[in-house]
Order: sequence, then structure tokens, then C-alpha cells
Amino acid sequence: MDNKTCVDPCAVNNGGCTHVCNSLKDGGVKCTCPDKLTLGMDTYSCVNPCNINNGGCSHSCKNVSNGTVLCECPANLVLSDDMRSCVLPCSISNGGCNHYCLNTPNGKIRCACPRHLVLEMDNKTCVDPCAVNNGGCTHVCNSLKDGGVKCTCPDKLTLGMDTYSCVNPCSVNNGGCSHSCKNDNNGTVLCECPVKFLLNGDMLSCVLPCSIGHGGCSHSCLNTPDGKPKCTCPRNLVLRMDNATCVDPCVINNGGCSHVCSSLKDGGVNCSCPDNLTLGPDKYTCEEKPTDKTSVSCGCRLRLEVDGYKPGPVLYELPTLVYGIVNTWVKESDGTFYKVTEKYPKWNGAQRKRRAAYPTSIPMLHKCFDVYTKCSGDCKMLARLNIAANRLLTNVSSTNGFGKPVHKSLGQEMCDHANDLLPPPGKRIIAYYYPDPQCGAREMIANVLTYRLCCSKFSLKGIGHLTVWNKRCDEKIDLSELIIG
Repeated sequence: MDNKTCVDPCAVNNGGCTHVCNSLKDGGVKCTCPDKLTLGMDTYSCVNPCNINNGGCSHSCKNVSNGTVLCECPANLVLSDDMRSCVLPCSISNGGCNHYCLNTPNGKIRCACPRHLVLEMDNKTCVDPCAVNNGGCTHVCNSLKDGGVKCTCPDKLTLGMDTYSCVNPCSVNNGGCSHSCKNDNNGTVLCECPVKFLLNGDMLSCVLPCSIGHGGCSHSCLNTPDGKPKCTCPRNLVLRMDNATCVDPCVINNGGCSHVCSSLKDGGVNCSCPDNLTLGPDKYTCEEKPTDKTSVSCGCRLRLEVDGYKPGPVLYELPTLVYGIVNTWVKESDGTFYKVTEKYPKWNGAQRKRRAAYPTSIPMLHKCFDVYTKCSGDCKMLARLNIAANRLLTNVSSTNGFGKPVHKSLGQEMCDHANDLLPPPGKRIIAYYYPDPQCGAREMIANVLTYRLCCSKFSLKGIGHLTVWNKRCDEKIDLSELIIG
């Protein structure tokens, strides 16, 4: 201060420093400060660094131990890269989010994604939802537009109740089946039942067949060991062809009756006929009565040939044929009627020619058509069937001279009617037919038979003349050799 003595610059008023003075070689000084203080702008004063322009902080300033400052921010802000400015967290590199960044009240960011993406485990990266842990699916993951996933399963597996796991459908509550569960190829279940059960309408429960719609039966239903229902009916009803519906027996094919059917209490039927018909032997079919006005007859007789084809004596009357509405009948001499096929089983198989011989003298009746078209051929066949098998040996019923019934051969019967000597070679037998008188036709030849009739006469002492049938038409024959039926 005396301006004469040279000293260290720090010795004079501490070099102007408020705290620590450091002398320099050039005679100057460098002031320094203790911890938590910093050199002011005048380079001499030590001050709190936060007192200088708030330490450069945009918000709070904190004086640290080495005289530097630490800027601090409110809860909803973060310190910028300049370590001075407080900013919203999303303003720094988008908060680290690769899509949307949201600022929160606590100063932390929350990353968000477009609707079809989801956040990865780092909570920053948006990815396809199936990229994160396969979307939670155990097998196939399919991403949805809303950011969700739809899990699907391979064949034979189905999605579990959690909608993520693929499981065997039969492993979950037996697939809902009451009995056996079978895994189908498409992941659905097929429930199966034991033999005597059927699958119910819910396709899950096995029940007895009669419990489903009463087995389809209209009345009683019985469960059978093979699992099929068996329908039964009350005593007065019968089962239809559908094996399910019970109906009155007359409903099915009229009970088999050709005309009127009446049902019985035991489930049977009673067939009856209109007045103009009669019930046939089978008790089902109504047949016309042969004596009905709609029938026409065809007479047939065997005559002896006289002078060519002239009709000779009647040797034998064959049964009368009666043409009904449906059947051809045979009328015996005692008035009994038989179907022609009952009397002659070979009738339908016989070959015969039929010819028409319509009279021109009277108007044609519709019912006469049969007699004119059939009578000739049928008479021929009737003659054949009566004598062909046993020739003239066939036994026939007749009467003796006293009117008593006797049985004799057809040959002897013919000789008795011929009442004449017919020496060998005898005479031919001719079959004649005569239609019903109401049809207005005369007697006509049906056929000339191949059989010849030979009759021999013998004079017996005390008896008189005896006419006998000469079976073999022998010229020399003894009475004892003849066979008289």
C-alpha cells in the first residue's frame, strides 16, 4: 500500500478474492471457492451457484457439493438432455415409444399402439398380437383388426373353454356324451351308444329307443336287445306295413276280402259278399253264384256215330259247364257246383281250340259270348279229361233195371245206352255240345274221339239177351273173358 514494497498479490486485500486467493506468475490472482460455492461473474466473489440465473435451471435449482448445480423438475416433467430444461417426457425421443406416446401426471410415459397391434414386453414396441407369446394360443394364432387374437386348432383338437388352449374334445367332460365319445377329424365329437340304446335328439344322450317319440309307434312300444323299437297293437288292431301304426285290420288291403270286410275283436276279419255273390272256399273271395241270371251253360254229351257224322243215341251225359262272371263251373247231375279247376286240376294247362258259332236267328246277348267262344273247345276237353286217362274203364254212377244205383265202367254204361249190337270194329264216339237255350244255338259236334265202342250180345237161358261191353273189340270172345264193371 506504500507503493514502495513489493509483495505477493494475494497479500494485498486477499487479492480481492472473497474466499481463496491464488497468486499467478504474472502477478495476477485466481480466486477459488469452497464447496457448494462458485466463482461469481466478477471472478472474485464466491456465491451460491443457484443464485446466479437460477443456476441455468428452468425450474428448481439445487446446489451440490462441488459448487455445481442440479436442476430438478416437477413430477409431471423430466430433465432435458441439457440438464437444465424441464420438458414433457414424450418430447424426448417420443418417450422411447415406436408408435404413440402418452404423458402421465407422474412424469412417466405410457406407450400406446394402433388398434391392430399390441405392446411388447418392453412396454414400448408395438407388434402383431400373435408375435407376443403366440397371442397366448397353444397352437395357431390369428390376429384380429381390433388387436385381439383368435386361436384355432389342428384336426382332431378343439378350442378349450379358455379360448386359447387346444384340447381333445373328448377329454373335456367326455365331450358332453353320456356314454362313448369319439373324436371326429374336424375336432367335433361323435357320441356313440351301446347296442340297445339310441342317440337322442341332442346328439349327446343315449336313451332307450322307445323314449324317443314313443319309438314311432302309434300304440305300444317295446325296447329290444338290438336297440330297435318293436311296435305292438291292441288285440283288435293290426300293424301296418310301416311296422309302426296300428289300424283296424280292414284298413290294410280291405283285410284281404274281395268285397265287404268286418273287423273282429281278436284282430281278425270276417269277409262277406253282396247278395248276388257267394263267399268262396278261401273265405275271402266273393264269387258269382253259378245259378245267377248272369250265368250261361254249356252242355256236353257223347253220342254214337250213325251214318257218318249223324248223331246217334246218347251214350253218356258229361257234366254241364256253367260260365259265370269270373269262373267256369261244373254242374253235376245232382245239381252240385264245383269250380272247373277243382274238378279237373289239369283244366288250365290243357290245350284246346275254341271257335265261335254265333247264331244269326236271334239278337246276340252279351253273356252268350262265352258260350259261343268256349263251349266247343271246352266240351272236347271235358270228354278227353273224363275218358283219356283210363279209356272207357272209368267207373261211373248209374242205375240198374230196377232203378237202384250201381257203379259200372263207362264202356258198359255206353253199351247199355246204345242198346244194340256193335260188333268189331264197333263205331266211333262223337262229343256234341249244346249251348244254353237262351243263347239260341242247336247241338253241334265238338270232336270225334279216337275211341270206338264195341258191344256184344249174349243169350242167356232163363235171363234173355245180355249186352256187354267188348273192351278190346275182339271178334271171337267168350263171355267169361269180358270185364263188366
